[in-house]
Amino acid sequence: MWKQLNPLMEFSHNQKVHSITKQTPFYLMMGYEPQDIPLAFEKTNAPTAEQQIATLKEARNEAAAVRATT
Repeated sequence: MWKQLNPLMEFSHNQKVHSITKQTPFYLMMGYEPQDIPLAFEKTNAPTAEQQIATLKEARNEAAAVRATT
């Protein structure tokens, strides 16, 4: 999970004004300030983790039942 968050953490760090230079690292590297990343998440039809686990358990139980009868 942390590996996925590293780009967001780096982006956030590079937008913070440094106390000595009074500039952001991003500005000093690129010459402009980046646009903010929208952090609003849209609703999806994707199942929750709990729903996905329940679906997988049910499918595995059904497969085990079929296997037991053969």
